[in-house]
Amino acid sequence: MKDALEMVPTKKVLAWCTKHLGQSVQAKRRNAFASSDKPEQKRDHFCGAG
Repeated sequence: MKDALEMVPTKKVLAWCTKHLGQSVQAKRRNAFASSDKPEQKRDHFCGAG
């Protein structure tokens, strides 16, 4: 077991996890509640005033 763990690169383990396990619940939660990177649109700009 120790030899196997030492021989497999971390990148391959992470790739396997992504392929077979998918997104974690925490990652899904983070995406669902993430704030947008774009600034809020001001009402004046939206209505064409100003």
